[in-house]
Amino acid sequence: MAISNCEKCGNLFNKTVKNICPNCLKEEDQMFETVKKYLKKNKTVTQIEQISEGTGVSVELITKFFREGRLQSAGGSEVSYGCTSCGTPITTGKVCKHCESNLTQLQSTMKQTEKPKTEAQPISFYSRIRN
Repeated sequence: MAISNCEKCGNLFNKTVKNICPNCLKEEDQMFETVKKYLKKNKTVTQIEQISEGTGVSVELITKFFREGRLQSAGGSEVSYGCTSCGTPITTGKVCKHCESNLTQLQSTMKQTEKPKTEAQPISFYSRIRN
């Protein structure tokens, strides 16, 4: 197990999967439940800022919940947040369709320009045996 500093409070903790300590994780989970309950009661909310004002949870944390897929819009309304690449409003995932297309195209281009690996040549060495 690795020891790490919590990204939120700075305390040392045994790092597992998350980059935050158990205390901050518990606090974050409580905020998640608050936002979840708020969305169930207010099904017409479409702006993260409105959710933040209604719950007291930061816009950044609410956006993180949506990007991770932990939260989804209730009812027919869609809550939008910014694409991580260009900032265009999106309702699911981390990047918009345009940026996703650009990334796919870039990946394809990189694969085409990648040099094929040559077969490894055997390594040889010389030694002098002394008597």
